[in-house]
Amino acid sequence: MSLLFPMDSTQAHSTGVQAPPIITFVGRPAAREKGLDVLLDALELLEQRVARSFLCWIIGGQDGDMTPALQIINERPALAGLVRQGRLQFWGRVEPEALPELYSRSTVTVMPSRYEPFGIAGLMAMACGSPLIASAVGGLQHVVVHKVTGYAIPPDDPLALAWAISGFLRPNGQRQPLSRNGEVWAQAFSMDRVAAEFRRLYRGEREPAFSAFQNPLETIAEACLAGMKPTYAAAGPVTARLRHRHATEWHETPTGHKVRKTLDTWPTADASMFDLPQALRTPSDAEHIARVLFHRDAPWAVPVEDVDILSRTLTFPALEGADPGARGLRAISGLLEAMRQHRPVPDALTQEIDGAWRTIKTNRRRAELDAFDMLAATLQTPVLGAADVFQRAHPGVELVRLALHALEGAWPLDPRQKKAIPAVCQSALDILPDVLPPPMLCHGDVKRRHVLRLGDRLVLCDFEETHYAIGSFDEAQWLTYEVLLTEGDDGVDWAAQEIAALFDKNDWQAMTVAWCVSTLVYRGLWCAMRGDVPVLDHCLGLAERLVNRYVMT
Repeated sequence: MSLLFPMDSTQAHSTGVQAPPIITFVGRPAAREKGLDVLLDALELLEQRVARSFLCWIIGGQDGDMTPALQIINERPALAGLVRQGRLQFWGRVEPEALPELYSRSTVTVMPSRYEPFGIAGLMAMACGSPLIASAVGGLQHVVVHKVTGYAIPPDDPLALAWAISGFLRPNGQRQPLSRNGEVWAQAFSMDRVAAEFRRLYRGEREPAFSAFQNPLETIAEACLAGMKPTYAAAGPVTARLRHRHATEWHETPTGHKVRKTLDTWPTADASMFDLPQALRTPSDAEHIARVLFHRDAPWAVPVEDVDILSRTLTFPALEGADPGARGLRAISGLLEAMRQHRPVPDALTQEIDGAWRTIKTNRRRAELDAFDMLAATLQTPVLGAADVFQRAHPGVELVRLALHALEGAWPLDPRQKKAIPAVCQSALDILPDVLPPPMLCHGDVKRRHVLRLGDRLVLCDFEETHYAIGSFDEAQWLTYEVLLTEGDDGVDWAAQEIAALFDKNDWQAMTVAWCVSTLVYRGLWCAMRGDVPVLDHCLGLAERLVNRYVMT
């Protein structure tokens, strides 16, 4: 960020991020439009509802500017306690030269503004590698790219802010990929680049090449791809038209149309939502590619023509989107069943998984969950060649995980939600059969847009979530997405009918319902962390109705 900071983001990152997580606010504390009172409300919610330690730095202003904030703090025991413990710190005015160091040490920077003409502080934070949570007002709507460089939340909403912050309070949280994208995005606003574009425009040379406000994802993608060697460099110059549906690029080469997909490691819901064993990592680029290679010659997969490890790029023939519709799950059920029969898990490992599950049913504790997660990670060895990546593998374990985290204060739930999550999870656990099938291969994220047409047959794409799981994981994912797209109870009724039509055995129907319930709760929590808090109650209601519908039939 030349001319904005005397210190570049690479240098700023040399210090790393300290623990516990640091939440940073930069602005005039006394200015109501900056929303410090909204942050204080959110911090109070976090302190009361979330069993997580954190620091909060309030940077900016003179001594007199602190009076309104201190009045709020003195009236609230939870906030006063944060100050006494040194976890809520007022820095006052800080010299501009010191800000890069503070931003780079921040786990996340928050701007809960009620009004902001642009939001230069947020841009500076991203330039130094700090993800940004900002109100969707004024210029901030263009500064933060929602779910890519941080999160845009409703203004004047302390609960939404608390949820968004909570996703950064875990050791394996989502900071790294958001930080990387934010640094790339901030460079698009550098003074040199913006000035150069204005000069070209005023001279009438051409239209500005940079249109950040119109195409932020394209800007980030182009910057990330700039240093990559083209997969088809030998074929001559490549003309690319970016089509960001499905994160693919279509290229015209002398040999015809190709699809080049660049893999990226985005923030994972698991890392921000759950306390996972430290030994389990977020999937890497190499592991994403390993999954694709695993399916390379499978009849259910898009044929891969080339894999460029250095540029993390895969190349496919140009295929058509099939869009089989809501009931298209039946059309691809044969593909999913074929995947389940592929490379079965050894009996000995299946028995270990079953034994670990029975231990969890008896002792619902974090230690048992961690032990199961490490054991279940070994299931992924045939796919990844490694055993250190978390995947949801067992419907019962995921229901126990959700209930336990809710009871332990992992999220800023209100008292009603804190009771509702364990209750709905227990109702789904009650219908699970005692004897479950062995883990089997699944797509991991099957939905309409992952179904393509190759000639006269359907194939699947996007295997970055492929793993081994017990029961009908794929069918439950599909049904859950479709239920969420349907208004009212019609989606639940339809899902129950589809489950009965897909599986003639009660055990498989019960497992599908259990997976649907865990995914609905999971999705509700994930949306709440991204500023859409009401979705959680909606998902809990859908989960409860689905279980009741199954029990009644």
